[in-house]
Amino acid sequence: MPFSDYIANWIFTDENDQLASQEHQDQIFPLTKEAANFLWDYEMKVGIEISEKYFRSVSTFNSEFSDQQTIKKYLYNLGIPFDQKIFITQQPDTAFVLTYKMVIIYSHNLFFAHDQSVWNKTLSWLPD
Repeated sequence: MPFSDYIANWIFTDENDQLASQEHQDQIFPLTKEAANFLWDYEMKVGIEISEKYFRSVSTFNSEFSDQQTIKKYLYNLGIPFDQKIFITQQPDTAFVLTYKMVIIYSHNLFFAHDQSVWNKTLSWLPD
């Protein structure tokens, strides 16, 4: 799905509301509604956001009272490789596959006012 046409591309804007650069867009893959719904259903059925039974490591961080630098530092210090592909579901019709580097860069819009789980295909870790 073209990045510029995606309904939730606003998530990948910088602090000045500029859309992600082409270099960043090349690391962000918006999913079609059907693919997003599949990922959403999988996440809900498996209980990814509420279960530690699928993961070797679970790390929880409350960003409610943290500034952006603290959040970015927390994510960076998890030691997840920048090029690792990550799954994020926002709604049943909105989901992305992106590199972990993009998770850190756009954390200001990914982690706000609600719980957000990010996970990889191996289910070996879950920063929540």
